[in-house]
Amino acid sequence: MIDRFSLSDEGGSGREEIYRKVLKLISNDSLLGLVFGNGYNGVAINGGLGLSAHNDYLEYAYDFGIFGLLLLIIFVYKYGIYVLKLLKCKSFYSGPAVFAFVILLVNSTVSHIFFYSTYLLLFSIFWGYLYATTSKENEIYTS
Repeated sequence: MIDRFSLSDEGGSGREEIYRKVLKLISNDSLLGLVFGNGYNGVAINGGLGLSAHNDYLEYAYDFGIFGLLLLIIFVYKYGIYVLKLLKCKSFYSGPAVFAFVILLVNSTVSHIFFYSTYLLLFSIFWGYLYATTSKENEIYTS
């Protein structure tokens, strides 16, 4: 994994070139595109490389605009707050929640979690289970 994402001579499996291309797409975008985006998979369609951004935040910024990126950041922030709450109340599930949060932060920076439906579905199943079990746990702590 370290070799694949290494930013050495090859530029992180081509990510360096992709990131530059996406940043150029964003900087050259119209005001309407910046605010509302360019549609799902816009980076692959308009980028000239036929590839996604390999970064959820860049992908959302171009594909879904400022509104989409803001919603993504709010979600990640809210999940981070929830993880801190689980740590504070010493929840049995705080370890898996932290692990999932770290995976989410790392993978969404160098690949995709939110952009590919399969990965998002797997995380959503975990988040649903986490919320359901910790809601019951939190009732015990608060009563």
